[in-house]
Amino acid sequence: NLPSVPAEMEGVRILRGIETNITSTSGTLDLQDEYLLRLDIVLVGLHFDTGLTRSEIQSNTKAVVKAMESGKVDIIVHPGNPQWPLDYEMLVQCAKSNNVALELNNSSFFGSRKGSDENCKLILDLAVKHEIYISLGSDSHIADNIGNLGIVEKMIEGVNYPAEKILNSDESILNSFLARRHL
Repeated sequence: NLPSVPAEMEGVRILRGIETNITSTSGTLDLQDEYLLRLDIVLVGLHFDTGLTRSEIQSNTKAVVKAMESGKVDIIVHPGNPQWPLDYEMLVQCAKSNNVALELNNSSFFGSRKGSDENCKLILDLAVKHEIYISLGSDSHIADNIGNLGIVEKMIEGVNYPAEKILNSDESILNSFLARRHL
């Protein structure tokens, strides 16, 4: 139903996008390319019951790296999830070389991905070191949590992360990032 979604509503740009799943260690996504190409933004993550079996660090990392290398992925969501361990150095280096952003997800600290704290801190330290793009997310599954970024905002402030590398700190940063990604 994408043709019925306006590009703008009441002065707000509407991005046609999806959070989709990695379904194999070869980085396969669960949405066909013909649909992915019609979207403005594609977020991808590791989720249960999607075809990929939670495994050891090497297999999980291979799946995410292959997805990033496919050129179909704009943002990797909740990579700090301890239920899906990753090689974070490799993840960040691959994100840098493929111009993919990594999400720091606020709900990971109190919601369904408890125990993400240390992984997210490590991802943030590596993101600073490698100067990659990050995205801050609230992962709202209910309206009253939309935009709740309190914990990740404090983390970002603690390392003085450059605003020009935070996708959702300014519309022009996101637009520029997406334009380079979708050349």
